[in-house]
Amino acid sequence: MADTISPPTFLPPYKPWLYLAREVMTQPPAYFLRLSCWDDRQKCLVCRQVFELGTDPEQYIVYIGEQGFYIAEELIDRIEMLVEDGEERLEELLYSFVKPVVRQNLERFCGRTDMRSAPLTADQEGAIISDIDDFDRRRLHYLLYGAIDQGRLYQLPGKVARKLLGMGRDQREQYFVEQERETLAEDEVRDYLFTIFHLARFFDQSYVRQAPQMLEEDEVDAFFIQELCALNDNLSFWQGMRKGSNLPEYLQRYLCLWVDYGYGGNPLLDDHLRGFMNDHRKFSFPESTEKISSAEYQDIFHTSLDALKQMSKSQLTRLYRRQAMRLHPDTGGDHEIFVRLTEAYNRLLAGKKRT
Repeated sequence: MADTISPPTFLPPYKPWLYLAREVMTQPPAYFLRLSCWDDRQKCLVCRQVFELGTDPEQYIVYIGEQGFYIAEELIDRIEMLVEDGEERLEELLYSFVKPVVRQNLERFCGRTDMRSAPLTADQEGAIISDIDDFDRRRLHYLLYGAIDQGRLYQLPGKVARKLLGMGRDQREQYFVEQERETLAEDEVRDYLFTIFHLARFFDQSYVRQAPQMLEEDEVDAFFIQELCALNDNLSFWQGMRKGSNLPEYLQRYLCLWVDYGYGGNPLLDDHLRGFMNDHRKFSFPESTEKISSAEYQDIFHTSLDALKQMSKSQLTRLYRRQAMRLHPDTGGDHEIFVRLTEAYNRLLAGKKRT
């Protein structure tokens, strides 16, 4: 190898340090080949960018009809100067960009094996405890179990956590970006962020781990920003990765996801609302033909009428549920305002059914 580096003893032998990275905040994204290299001065893995692939990595794939492919020699020559088995690793990294018909033909004849089923070594077991940050551990836990309740956080299977060993911070972040894209449904995104930033610890309500959407939204937002900034300021977390004064693109992405996605449906909350509105309600909805003004819609929902009309049924229902929990008489809300809220909601919902 051209670079002389001294890896930690916990690095698994099957884990090459060459990895594929992509920009996460631009469309279309540019792709890069980067190395996680051991830095003796910093005593950590650092990120080095070694090749820019552009927005279309397939340009470095050469096809043999529809039966096979190989990597362009210019790329192989560059990478083999830096890492052993560069050609084999490049084929693995760029495989997802190979035409589907070629992949299909190749996979008839050869299976793609995963060596991560090998037993954990003692060094790896120790590194999983000492070198994997709790933020990474929470992400792995949710992506595996899909649970807001992190009671089993330290029972995470070692073979799941082991995949992070040998990855520098940038490589780990790239790994999580891809796993989140592949694993999370849209209605899970907010629950995921609530969980990985450990926001439940700021609340003592009994339902916090089952229905965080029942919490006061402004208060949750404030704690999210607080924890995002705290992670940004955590120098040990970003060790080995060049970090300027601006928020890293990985945290920018989480901020955008928090703003763009709401909570998904929750059976606990649905049952709770039904209980309010059926078994325990102390009022009945009066018949009303009075028109609701645009200003009143905005006062009730804290959202303009135009924005309400543009919402999908599920978005409108989520907004209604949040306001209903706040305004219901059984939780200290005003009876008349709650009645008006429900009437406004039904009128908006009826309009969406007609369209």
